[in-house]
Amino acid sequence: MLHPLAQMVVNKQGALQWDLNRNPLRLSDLIDWRGTTGVTEPWHATFELSLAVVRSPGNKVSKRLVDCLTNRDIRASVRGLVVDRARDSHVGATQGPGSIGNLGGHKKESPLMTTSSTLLRMAFGLSLLMISCTGAAGQSPIAGTETKVLPEASTHIELPSHLRVLAFSGLEQGVGYPYQQWYAAGAIGYQFKPILRPHPKNIDPDKEHYFLFGGGYEFLRTAESGKVTHEDRITIDITPSFRPTAKLLIRDRNWTEFRWIDGTYSTTYRNLLSVESDLLVHRPRLSPYGSVEAFYDGLRHSWDQEWYTAGIQWPYKRVFMLDTYYRREHCLTCSPENWNAGGVTLNFFLR
Repeated sequence: MLHPLAQMVVNKQGALQWDLNRNPLRLSDLIDWRGTTGVTEPWHATFELSLAVVRSPGNKVSKRLVDCLTNRDIRASVRGLVVDRARDSHVGATQGPGSIGNLGGHKKESPLMTTSSTLLRMAFGLSLLMISCTGAAGQSPIAGTETKVLPEASTHIELPSHLRVLAFSGLEQGVGYPYQQWYAAGAIGYQFKPILRPHPKNIDPDKEHYFLFGGGYEFLRTAESGKVTHEDRITIDITPSFRPTAKLLIRDRNWTEFRWIDGTYSTTYRNLLSVESDLLVHRPRLSPYGSVEAFYDGLRHSWDQEWYTAGIQWPYKRVFMLDTYYRREHCLTCSPENWNAGGVTLNFFLR
């Protein structure tokens, strides 16, 4: 008996079982788990093949998936989902073990049909076992992918003598995942050598200079899975800019963070390469851009994180700019390992 809709639940005894719903589809003795004499019992063959798949070299399936595959309750549940022995025992007795598609008569199977039947049972059992454990693998904190939103607001204050003050605050909020980070920062920067080549003037004064040097302080509070950490950062920013053409801007930001996470010191270097273009579409001006940022962890002495970003900046006169973007974060030493992030930053410029 095969049920088209089922979900895995925990019963009163604390064991996993399938909660079957809707109308079952009768597949009389399509699959018989009793096996064939002289041949390895199909369930055990399927189970061993499953473990071979998840334990193969280079396969980054989490230990949670292996635990799922070795759980007898799950194996028995999947086995019970495929065949209802109590109800179909009389069918199996008349048709014999390993019958496939023998719905009209009681023909004796050929060796080829027996082999095909065994392979079909193994493949079908492996599929059900892997599907039943997909949830466990998808929830793995090592190889999982989660989603978050990133609202932020910042204020840029232009001072005399090429100085500027930057203050910003934002939130990173997990969607369907227990993660939240709140941060606030302030920094001062010095702008060297204005870009004199004719080009559409940018609302951000930092992008109107060939070189920027800055420093600041940032505070972060992170709550993840019930654990709260506090972080203090002192930052140094060195950013050269280039304009190969009038409408194309290339920047290479070099950012060093001196970090204290709950009193533990570490250093992180971040290199962000960005390319943006200035466009004028029926009067509204916009600046599409793309960037890639790599992180070097001084504590682990390794490059362990990359961020890939694509977005559009929407300036309004010389007052504020709305920055909308999508970012893919990949971190080999983080949990979860990947993030899909959608962000909106509202920038105000005061002169």
